[in-house]
Amino acid sequence: MRKTAKSVVSVLLSLLLAVSVFGGMSITADAAALTITTAAQLRTFLTNVAGGTSYDGQTVELGANIDLGSQNMSGVQNNANNAFRGTFDGKGYTISNFTLSASGDYWGLFRYTSGNATIKNLNLLNVNVNCSGSDVAALVGYASGTLTLNSVRLRSGSVQGSNNVGGLVGQYRELSSGSLNMTDCSNAASVKGGRAGGLTGYSETKVGVKFTHCYNAGAVTCTSGGTGGGLFGYFNGDSGSTGDWIWFVQCFNAGTVSGGNYMGGIVGYVEDSDNSEFDQCFNWGSVTSGYMAGGIFSGIGDNAVNKNYGKSDYINTGMYNSGTITATNNGYAYDIGWSAVSALNNCYNCGTISATNVRKWSNQWSSSQIQNGASSISSAQLVTNTWGVSIGGSTRYYPIHSWYRSLFVFESKFVDSESGTNQTITKAFNNSFTAPSPSRTGYSRSGSWYSGSKQLTPGSVYNAGITSPMNSYVVTEGTSGPRSSLTYDLNWTANNYAVTLDSNGGTGGTGSVSATYDAAMPSAAMPSKTGYSFAGYF
Repeated sequence: MRKTAKSVVSVLLSLLLAVSVFGGMSITADAAALTITTAAQLRTFLTNVAGGTSYDGQTVELGANIDLGSQNMSGVQNNANNAFRGTFDGKGYTISNFTLSASGDYWGLFRYTSGNATIKNLNLLNVNVNCSGSDVAALVGYASGTLTLNSVRLRSGSVQGSNNVGGLVGQYRELSSGSLNMTDCSNAASVKGGRAGGLTGYSETKVGVKFTHCYNAGAVTCTSGGTGGGLFGYFNGDSGSTGDWIWFVQCFNAGTVSGGNYMGGIVGYVEDSDNSEFDQCFNWGSVTSGYMAGGIFSGIGDNAVNKNYGKSDYINTGMYNSGTITATNNGYAYDIGWSAVSALNNCYNCGTISATNVRKWSNQWSSSQIQNGASSISSAQLVTNTWGVSIGGSTRYYPIHSWYRSLFVFESKFVDSESGTNQTITKAFNNSFTAPSPSRTGYSRSGSWYSGSKQLTPGSVYNAGITSPMNSYVVTEGTSGPRSSLTYDLNWTANNYAVTLDSNGGTGGTGSVSATYDAAMPSAAMPSKTGYSFAGYF
């Protein structure tokens, strides 16, 4: 009996202590799980991490959307030496208006994670991170050990630092054991730094980095001739290790990538990797570099060594580029990328490649082949087709994998101020919609709805995502994933009318004129009538 009473007292004391330490956070049925519902509680939690509370083995959850009010959080997170080691579950809620302005290194919502940390089911909206040091991100400045990110979406804002800058992770560095794993993560904020990536800026590691079903829609800009990519900036494995690897599986980039010397649509540069895999990855963002530019990567370095860990090393297959790839300063531009150690298999390009030195390793699409649809392919074939279908002995490739198709919401905006049309039609892939057919008094439509060279006939039925190739769409972050928007305009021609001029008993004058609607009437000779003065036509 005495032992039981002591246990009860111990539990009660631990619960009271938890309430005190965590500033009023509620405790769920599982005493190891804490729930944050206010901005004050989130600040308390981050202060606790900075103060040395690692939350190792604990789960911290959001129970509501949190608005941080654009308050500079650098004072809250005043120590970068203490790591978060637990699980942070956003439960699908959003942290908005997170602001950081600071000097020094390791800056993010979490400055440092280690051990076996997990962050999942979290949205970040309207972040503003501008720090003068290195290892800067909206989420994790510096990570070691194992870091798992699942369904984390940076929906808008900007992230800027001096070096190793990422939308979600600034630098991942692990020379012992662990891994960096991202699944269903995305960035739509602008990212800027010496080494920069839409998701991760830099990694120096003896272990692995893997991205699955991830994408970037934000602009990535490198400074000081750095290295950058749509998803990942620079991967630096360890030349003496036997197991460092970097994998990208069904990932894509739709943001612009520019400013550095080694720039790629998915990753800037891979160095010393024992195993690099790019499986069904797709770029349609423009990539511009001062030296080497690639649709998927600028290069896989010649210091890499094949180790063969039970699968083919360097599985670079199913890579697709439709972006404009440009290298300046007598540089090199690649449709897919330069690789010193591996062959590129089943890779396709339809983008424009521009440089003094152009290298095209992949098969080249024609402009018609990149489209999701063609008159000779039925909708049923499109839905079931993965990468290509043989028609009449020739294969046409349709690079939008079923995962991409299901992920996107296709938004067609029909905006025409002259007729007062402002209609947005949002559909899932392959769902039909009818292009608006507006009218305007005195005018006739001059051609079709147009967006660049893409045209839709008013009143005709189209299928979302099939009418235009994916690279025609402007990609932004929607409420549940990427939103692909395409805005159409319409031209009008004023009607001409034959106008009969009745002289009402007079003689002479012009009998009829051709008049244009909304324009001044053409000149006409006046009639005459004895005893009357001409007062005009009405």
